Amino acid sequence: MESKDIPDWVRSLLDDDDNFWKTKYPIFSSEEKIKFWSGSLHRDMRWQAESGLDPYAIYNVDWYNEVKKIEPDIDFIMDEIFNRYWSSTGGQWDREEYLKRIRGVV
Repeated sequence: MESKDIPDWVRSLLDDDDNFWKTKYPIFSSEEKIKFWSGSLHRDMRWQAESGLDPYAIYNVDWYNEVKKIEPDIDFIMDEIFNRYWSSTGGQWDREEYLKRIRGVV
């Protein structure tokens, strides 16, 4: 994926201008990381859906590979998010659809 093809929201996640990823995020507890990712991704998916767009469009193999560089435990974190917030509580997000997207099945 070329730099110009990366969505703005991904750029903002990867942007080190404020050193968030280098100074703040690394000292988050596991619980804080789960809440951070849950809130950020839910917001992005909700915005997509409210705009009449595919809420899962933010997920793909390239996104997953980039996130793994930042957060090696993203699989655990996403499992926790789906179990706690997005599936078991009547949430509208589908774990299987997410997994298809990051595996490049869609």
